[in-house]
Amino acid sequence: MGERVAPFAVLRNGEDIQDVRVRSGVDPHISYSMHYSVFDAAIAAGATLEELSKLESYPKPFLAKLVAWHNFHSLIELHGQDAANSKR
Repeated sequence: MGERVAPFAVLRNGEDIQDVRVRSGVDPHISYSMHYSVFDAAIAAGATLEELSKLESYPKPFLAKLVAWHNFHSLIELHGQDAANSKR
């Protein structure tokens, strides 16, 4: 049987994208609450104001997947831009 793949497996050059540093990356040392993360992810996914007002009623596993999708989407964009910059 093959190796088990995580539900949100995203690789760059065969490595977990979370472990790959971008060439020009700088850690801005910004942290924020989970509530902000959920709102940010929901807005990125196209949530309406009405849906945003009801976010707390959604199951926590769903909200966790929403935030994970948004975080990976942001990482993919960052790494894509990093790859494009390295070809210049």
